Amino acid sequence: MAAIAATLAAAASIATASAAVVGTAAASITTAGTAVASTVAPKAGAVGGGGSSAAKGSAARQREARTWTVCPASATASDCDFKGDQSIPDAVARANNGDTIQLRAGRYTPRAYLDVPFRDLVVRAFVVIDDKDISLVGERGVVIAGNDKMPMSAIVVRNADVNIGHLEITGFNYEIEEDKIYDGHGIFVIDSKARIDDVTISKFQKMGLSGRGDTQLDVSNLRVLDGHVGVWLHETAYLRLRNALVRGNDSSAITAYDSSVAHISGSTVEGNARYGLYANQQAAVFASNTKVAGNKLGDVNALAESHIRQDPPVAAAPAN
Repeated sequence: MAAIAATLAAAASIATASAAVVGTAAASITTAGTAVASTVAPKAGAVGGGGSSAAKGSAARQREARTWTVCPASATASDCDFKGDQSIPDAVARANNGDTIQLRAGRYTPRAYLDVPFRDLVVRAFVVIDDKDISLVGERGVVIAGNDKMPMSAIVVRNADVNIGHLEITGFNYEIEEDKIYDGHGIFVIDSKARIDDVTISKFQKMGLSGRGDTQLDVSNLRVLDGHVGVWLHETAYLRLRNALVRGNDSSAITAYDSSVAHISGSTVEGNARYGLYANQQAAVFASNTKVAGNKLGDVNALAESHIRQDPPVAAAPAN
């Protein structure tokens, strides 16, 4: 019980701090090019949770932030800074702190990937935002679609401070289900601050939205549909989730492990093949004004010293 009390106290503290993190996703972007698969080496002296933001912000103020316009291969517009399937990672590589990448409507399909070291694993992804303070924002109709012939995850954010908005991410697959390559994920956030709004993640084979390490996620209008695990939190990650729909996934909807904390409000969690809200170890999940129903193994399951609180309350999962 002492561990739970400590977790709840930490949750309240983090929730207050997260209010200062909340931002609004920025304007427009897009660009063309062909990326080559490579490895992103760990940054020397990088600070978790976007901790280098003060220095990055100071540098950004010394120059005028700009918007990079990114277009799909089919675009006919003449104002594209980058164009083609690899235009998003090319624009991210070019962008400086404070810049916005605006994605024009259309379909973007990976042709290459980057490998990001994470603990004793590698996260393999199409778009890697590493140690930057930028915004990645789409017009209505932007689709980032997985490549069946090239398993990978969609977006990895590491040691960064980002806004991501108005995107559909779909069809990202793994090559081998259990190995040291993290492919088949939607958005994978490591030691960063991320504000995410109006994003749909669907038909993915591993996790839709992941928060790992010292991460703070402020998420609204999220849809996680027809994948595997909807939301996956570990270590000391914190999630504030509002107005979300997590439905039709073949595992649990929202999961929290270690000392992670999730606050969920105004959302719907239903029709998933395992649990609606799942917590283990010393994690805590708080849900208010949220429908949690029709999840096959149970709507709520808290194990070990973890804690789940819902207002109004729902029945706990039956004992095995």
